[in-house]
Amino acid sequence: MIEGERMFKGREFDRFIGQEVTDKLTGIEDTFIRWYNDLQQLYSSVFKFEGMPLIVDMAQVEQWLMYRGSVAFFIDEEIGPLILPYTTQGSLNAYGNPTTIRAYGLNGYQIYLNPDQYVIIYDNCMKIPNIRALRQYAVRLARTDNTIDVNIEAQKTPTLLTAENEAQLNSLKLAYRKMKTGQPVIAEIGNSVNNGVNSLTTGAPMVFNELQNYKLNLLAEVLTFCGIPNRGDPKRERLITTEVSAINGHVVHERTNRLQTRQKAVDEINMKFGSYGIALSVDFANVDYNIGLNDNAVATPEKEGE
Repeated sequence: MIEGERMFKGREFDRFIGQEVTDKLTGIEDTFIRWYNDLQQLYSSVFKFEGMPLIVDMAQVEQWLMYRGSVAFFIDEEIGPLILPYTTQGSLNAYGNPTTIRAYGLNGYQIYLNPDQYVIIYDNCMKIPNIRALRQYAVRLARTDNTIDVNIEAQKTPTLLTAENEAQLNSLKLAYRKMKTGQPVIAEIGNSVNNGVNSLTTGAPMVFNELQNYKLNLLAEVLTFCGIPNRGDPKRERLITTEVSAINGHVVHERTNRLQTRQKAVDEINMKFGSYGIALSVDFANVDYNIGLNDNAVATPEKEGE
């Protein structure tokens, strides 16, 4: 079972992300899993392949690229075109690329292939999986959500009341129960109220708005990492030209980095397997991204100084 197919429950969750991180995430595993799944969907939805045979599950292929960094395209004489994960068999070539490989499926299928029988598709120019970066972003987003929830909860009880005896304590509990249900609370004025009852400020500042803005900035950073256009700082209504150029440059770099490796593989596949009727192409998915921005308009710049 590959890493991405584990269930994040109990001990398996601990093993997956490490005990140190788990200790810090106690109580927010579900939030982490939600963000982790969302980021994986974002990362794997940037590209589309045209001409790919229907037998190939490209959604699964993009997941393998995300988790493993590379997959192998080949033709099975009985099944047809396949794209599967692989392990290296034997030595590497002068550039560190595999020679003989063993491709395998999740149903037990496996086949040994020589260099002239397959083409390696890499996720990026570094030839490495990016799942660890997505996992780190998911942890940070989950922590931020959890901190926001804690801060909002702390606003419910900004003060702490103390009592000297059981009667005063019961009176305070009754008063709070009535307040919670919306009932009016009328306190008797006199020594029974004034003596022995004190209040302490818990000192919980209202910072969830700042945390929410931090989360949006962090999410913009994730979108840039995935190669998805965004405006960067969501608080800024206007961006100067240099700021837009920086945002666009980062997005274009991430998108181009991953597109180039796919285009190189597609060109090699078409050349090596064209006799099988294979004619592939790859490009960015035609999707209008968040806040109404598309591939042609990452952000609208204002004049310098505005």
